[in-house]
Amino acid sequence: MKKSVTYNIVSLKEHFDCKLRSIKKTAKLAARLLEQRQEFIDKELNHIKSDVRVLLDSKATIEGKASQKSVNLAQVLSLVALLIALLSLVIELLK
Repeated sequence: MKKSVTYNIVSLKEHFDCKLRSIKKTAKLAARLLEQRQEFIDKELNHIKSDVRVLLDSKATIEGKASQKSVNLAQVLSLVALLIALLSLVIELLK
């Protein structure tokens, strides 16, 4: 009876060693997969940041063009007002 207990203990030890090796192998694989996933996420995040920078630059350019349009319109209106004032002055002087 003592002999069978010894064999059971050895087989139990071998069983746990096998399970432990399997767990270590699985943990290494999981760590490698997580590292690859993190690299992918970092790459995509950098790509998104680059796209956001381009969009912000485009927005600033569009806003700058809109501001330039406003300035041009104000200049045209000022010129029209100046011409009307000069015309009124000439008409007044000719009376």
